[in-house]
Amino acid sequence: MNYFEQSGMTANDLSTLSWEDYFKKLNYNSDLMGNDVTPSYFAERIALLEYVKNKFKKDSDFQAFHPYVKRLIAGTNDTLFNREFDLNLNGKLFGIMAAAGKFSNRINEQDMYIGSALECIPSEGEVNETMYKNYLAEFRNAFEKYNYGGYGLGVTTRLLAMKRPDMFICINNANYKAIKKIFRSVHLNNYWERVVEPTQSMNWNKKPENINSMCEQELLVFECRAAMLDTLIYNEKSGV
Repeated sequence: MNYFEQSGMTANDLSTLSWEDYFKKLNYNSDLMGNDVTPSYFAERIALLEYVKNKFKKDSDFQAFHPYVKRLIAGTNDTLFNREFDLNLNGKLFGIMAAAGKFSNRINEQDMYIGSALECIPSEGEVNETMYKNYLAEFRNAFEKYNYGGYGLGVTTRLLAMKRPDMFICINNANYKAIKKIFRSVHLNNYWERVVEPTQSMNWNKKPENINSMCEQELLVFECRAAMLDTLIYNEKSGV
């Protein structure tokens, strides 16, 4: 069970939360919610997003990243990364993509189209629908050898959420049911229209007046606010 389900929160409750209340809920204490509620993994999530954010800030060229860094960001393998760089980041958060065999293969073979797709999305500033569609077009090219099979919402949104966690929410098996309820949609094929645009109008997504006085941690979370929604809606027992 996830926090969204256990708390009895409605879609409208979530969309109208102030930034301050949203921030507090992201770091909920799962012990108070019951043993069957998925923990928030708040610190682990922020650690992963902060590392990836800084990585793209230093060098936006995904294609040039170390192969193990690519696997961490893609959610296909974090063991090799942690062993190589003596770190302890949990790349399984925001959806485990190791089971997406075709995607894992493209990451392992360092397909150039994955990198060129991510180049369509700037590390900061405006992201518009044209950029998003260009990203999808480039990403799709990576799967030509599979007749474009394996090119789905889970893998495309995973990378989007890693590069621009202020804009994009990852979609995975463990949050899909909640996502459909929150965005009042029976399907999410048009991700930009059904998820990205509505997210922009949610109250907690608006720039708060006190942003200049935020502590370092709160500011970092605000910069990752869309991706961090997964904290409230991820249900481990639903599968990944």
